[in-house]
Amino acid sequence: MKSEDNQELMTPSDSEKYRPDKNYLLAEFTALRDEIQSRSIAQKQLISLTFIISGTLLTFGMTHNKIELFFLIPIFIFFLASGWGNHDDAIKSLGSYIREEIEPYAQGLEWESSVHRTELEKQNTMGVLLATIHVRGTFLLLQLLPIALGLSSTYFKWETRSILLIGFDVLAVVGTWIVLKHRPRKVKNIV
Repeated sequence: MKSEDNQELMTPSDSEKYRPDKNYLLAEFTALRDEIQSRSIAQKQLISLTFIISGTLLTFGMTHNKIELFFLIPIFIFFLASGWGNHDDAIKSLGSYIREEIEPYAQGLEWESSVHRTELEKQNTMGVLLATIHVRGTFLLLQLLPIALGLSSTYFKWETRSILLIGFDVLAVVGTWIVLKHRPRKVKNIV
């Protein structure tokens, strides 16, 4: 098969014979690991921002008797949790690409394969459960806490605005649960 500039294009059967240059593989590995690292940092920043927004709105709402602000927190957290989940999916995809497309061709690069083997070993253990609860619990607790505080406040009034906000809060909590639902990777046993 030829491209527009008459150069040979690789066909799928040729790709099995293709062995990329080791320098190229190292450069690609480094760039992808940097991307994973930057996304991991962004995830931590999103969790920090969740605490900052929650604390700020709770404090301001309590000191100024603006209980409606409590009911905005779960909505903000839904968007922050969605961003966190997006980064998590990208990190998993990047790791899989490194493990399946780079490491087989570059001797000595085995980080993602090692992580994957560890995940296979822990797949049915408490470690996976705790890792899932950590993030999910943080976001969901910070959504449910202001709802409970708002509903139990002496300043809360069942008005149309409050009922609408509570309805949006319920949708936000359910949406957060869905976004962060544990989606285990389709694991393949690497020998």
